[in-house]
Amino acid sequence: TQVFTSVLKPARVHLGLYAEVVRHIHWHVVPRLSNMPAGNIPLAFLIAWNRSLQRLGLKRVCSEREVERVALQMKVEFQRLESAS
Repeated sequence: TQVFTSVLKPARVHLGLYAEVVRHIHWHVVPRLSNMPAGNIPLAFLIAWNRSLQRLGLKRVCSEREVERVALQMKVEFQRLESAS
């Protein structure tokens, strides 16, 4: 959540933990940006909402270059946090 907050500056970060038969922990960290509806929204509804906004032209899909840029920013922030601990 520290990296999401530092890089994306979301209004809120929702964490979801899923457990399965195979012994592992699987996390979904979903940042809620300021232009998204408030509240704890189930991920399926959020995906449908985003697709609707895209069809209406109210939300655009990020380019591969934008995704790479944000991923690099997050990597740098993870490294900074790791070296600080």
